[in-house]
Amino acid sequence: MLAYRSSHGNNPKGNNISDRRRNQNGKKFKAVQTGGPSGGCLTEKTPYMPIDFDNLIAAGSMMGSGGMIVMDEDNCMVSVAKFFLDFTVDESCGKCAPCRIGNKRLHELLSRICDGKGIPEDLDRLRNMSQVIKDTALRPWTIFT
Repeated sequence: MLAYRSSHGNNPKGNNISDRRRNQNGKKFKAVQTGGPSGGCLTEKTPYMPIDFDNLIAAGSMMGSGGMIVMDEDNCMVSVAKFFLDFTVDESCGKCAPCRIGNKRLHELLSRICDGKGIPEDLDRLRNMSQVIKDTALRPWTIFT
């Protein structure tokens, strides 16, 4: 379970990613997810970036409610993406096909990969479908794909 392997804590605005990396129980930092299901994951490439609205948007994530999930080396990023797509699929308003259908197809692909049945071409499908959803969905919260 994602939350079981993650570190949670208060995240005062203006702290940086490296402040959150210190609490990993001796395990290697992998990523921090910000902004809830609509946000994104930041890796060790941005350790000293201040955690604030503008910097998170510039890095491809968002502030959202200010929550963060810090992940260590034991977290599978494909499983993390699938975990957040569970929410996105369930909460889709259904008004546009890219979100209503596209996110279901993304979830199916990620499920297949998590089950060990993925094929190399799935990576290209994921990239292409994610870009189409991002470019054509009516609601901005699907940008996380």
